[in-house]
Amino acid sequence: MVQGQKPVPLNFGSTCGLLRLASSDHGIILLNDYGYEGMCARRSITLCAETLQTAGYSVVTFDYPGLDNALDDPADIDSMRQHIACVASAKNALADAAGVQKLTLFGLGYGALLASEYISQNAQEIQASVLAARPVSGRMFLRELQLRARMVREVTGVDPDAEDGASLNIAGFAVSDALATEIKSWKAGSLNYPASLPTLMCPRPGRDREIDDANRIMALNQQSRTAVFSGYDALMLDPTAAVHPDRDFAEMIDWIKRTVPATRSSNVLPASMPRAHPLSSSDFEEKTVVLGESSYRIGTWCNPACKLTGDPVLFFNGGAGPRAGWARTVTRAARWLAAQGIPSLRLDGAGIGDSPKAPDTPGIPHYHECQLADAAAGLAFLKEEGFAHAVAAGGCSGAYLALRSAIAFPEIKAVVAVNLQRWIWDPREDVANALRFDHTTTKDYAKKLFDRGKLRKLATGNIAAVPMAKFILQRGLRKADYRTAPFVGRLTTFGRLYAQSHQEARELNARNVPLDFIFSVGDPGAYHMENIFSTGLKKTSQYGNINVFWISGADHNLTNIEHRKIYLDKLVSAARMSFKNSKSAAA
Repeated sequence: MVQGQKPVPLNFGSTCGLLRLASSDHGIILLNDYGYEGMCARRSITLCAETLQTAGYSVVTFDYPGLDNALDDPADIDSMRQHIACVASAKNALADAAGVQKLTLFGLGYGALLASEYISQNAQEIQASVLAARPVSGRMFLRELQLRARMVREVTGVDPDAEDGASLNIAGFAVSDALATEIKSWKAGSLNYPASLPTLMCPRPGRDREIDDANRIMALNQQSRTAVFSGYDALMLDPTAAVHPDRDFAEMIDWIKRTVPATRSSNVLPASMPRAHPLSSSDFEEKTVVLGESSYRIGTWCNPACKLTGDPVLFFNGGAGPRAGWARTVTRAARWLAAQGIPSLRLDGAGIGDSPKAPDTPGIPHYHECQLADAAAGLAFLKEEGFAHAVAAGGCSGAYLALRSAIAFPEIKAVVAVNLQRWIWDPREDVANALRFDHTTTKDYAKKLFDRGKLRKLATGNIAAVPMAKFILQRGLRKADYRTAPFVGRLTTFGRLYAQSHQEARELNARNVPLDFIFSVGDPGAYHMENIFSTGLKKTSQYGNINVFWISGADHNLTNIEHRKIYLDKLVSAARMSFKNSKSAAA
């Protein structure tokens, strides 16, 4: 096997994963955190997998049953055993496809808990382990999930939908009551952890009990070590703002390379490459797909089990969230569409989720023209599947890419965009700061900046005061530019963007490309769009193809199903109209 080759899709049971092959007899299973934290860490897990593959290790990553792209719902998972069983399946995949004879487990958070549980029962199968941010007890882990749920609820302003049998719900990621009960009784100190196993323990800073537990494990084996996971909190900010802790993960990977080196072997030849069977239900069949060659993208193709009634929907990532979407909203939307006879491709763009960064692209790809290559890859795949046209859809930055793709590619026949933040990106804006701070109006930011609670956070360094103040000032100074844009033509920077935006709107109207813009009331995207289309987006009425819909009480991500209903309805309408027009044109 050649190191660095593109991943091989895997399926085991009700879930899916990726196998990255290398030319040694040593394999690594990476176990991500649970739910929201796992969504934040997804990109870092991918980067670790790529680095380890380059270092000569075959690597498996997978979605936990009940989460992300797995077939089940979270409420269906009543035991950790359903997650632990995937470790055994991943081990078998490494042995069958890569000839792996030695195995290391690398777990983060909940994944470290699962790795520990597996090791305590199967110590003879494992050569080493990395346990990062391992909970000391299940009770403490659940308490942190509850605090995270409260924090996200405060930010979004909505309570996630209640799910039967799941009283704990973190940003739309439910934990069944049965699973929570089992986790609650788990204690690291009660495990029969093997003294012979070299282990790297990576406790989080300031968590004294984790540090004591790490020192306890380190004392068992002279090869075991501890390394403080200093970048954990920044990794868990949110899926888009998450900061990959380069130094921490580099230290973890270096320890693996020193402790269990990947010895290249010409004898490591698989009997046969694994073939992932589709995940299927009565409504759909799904498969993980790898698009392209050297600069590949990972996606999930969802095909209806019934007769086709619409053209496919091409879903783009919202921010840095993986393709399953916030609270699995994209996975759920894709499967609901399939039940209506509409196929879809949910795609991880380059540098997001499971897809590698493309050469010569920025570290933050959102709102950059390089993302048009993601759309091109998705459209090429759909063409291979026999579809000449598609509907582009997404939220936030995914909405922006959907719009820009419709402008660039005539194959896109409609756009359904949720909380679009810009029609076109102002080159004067710093993308990183916009992603970090641009979640409300200038006036509201000023209120928050001088709120007592915020001032306390400023004093302790928990808010970046200077970048925030600079961002607010720049936004205020540009207001005059925005207001004069309709009258000055192309004499100013924003005047040129304003003219370009309306020219593009006219072209899309001439091409009869419907644009459905859906906004949560109060979302900052509407504020920016008003700079182009006036207060209340009144000027969109100049174009017969633009429709604007407002959802009261919804958060930016449309976490709750009642708020997603209009989005789903518009996707169906757009897909069916595109399909009807395609058939009429072919007749």
